[in-house]
Amino acid sequence: MGSGSSTPQKGKLAKQLSSKDDTLKQLKNETRDSGAIKLINFDDFKERNSFPRYPENFDITADISTLDLSKCFVVFISHHWLRPAPAHATDAMGTTAGTGSSELLNDDSIHPDSEFHEKFLLCVAGIQLLLNTCAPKLKKCYVWLDYGCINQNGNPSSRLKSLSAIMECCDCVFTPVVDSSAEEWELSVTEAGLYEDYLAEGFSDYLERAWCRLEL
Repeated sequence: MGSGSSTPQKGKLAKQLSSKDDTLKQLKNETRDSGAIKLINFDDFKERNSFPRYPENFDITADISTLDLSKCFVVFISHHWLRPAPAHATDAMGTTAGTGSSELLNDDSIHPDSEFHEKFLLCVAGIQLLLNTCAPKLKKCYVWLDYGCINQNGNPSSRLKSLSAIMECCDCVFTPVVDSSAEEWELSVTEAGLYEDYLAEGFSDYLERAWCRLEL
């Protein structure tokens, strides 16, 4: 009888503990998805084999408010996704819409890079060259990447409302172009300018994206 009378109490205690766990998880998620601008340390970035995803790789990001930007070289990665969501699942600006959809969130075919991580490798090599050329005396380099700095499990496009504030914190814009048409054209510098002379198919795709043009 004693054990029978304690069962409801145990059940109540279990519910309380479960409620506290849920509250802690919620607080952690809210902290991770705060409005603070996140940046990725380039040292951590280039040690990876592919683009980091937020929030799974939250641990390699830093709130911009904690950094001394005068001592950092900050790169904004402006790009179009090589494996975007289907047309019916994107909004007018070309960003993924309906991000609450579990089907979209769990679809591995939706990714900013190719399956061979070509764009990631371009970013590592290109940003290292930029750092060596433009800011060789700075010891710290950080990058901003939508996929790695905005919560992909929430509503990523809503965070882009602070796009101007993010770009104001960056020293340069880096656009990696994976060119599958490299064997079909040759760069000829003319009076038309680079935007007309650079005939990479990937760059044409980039210029057709509204968000990319805004960043540009």
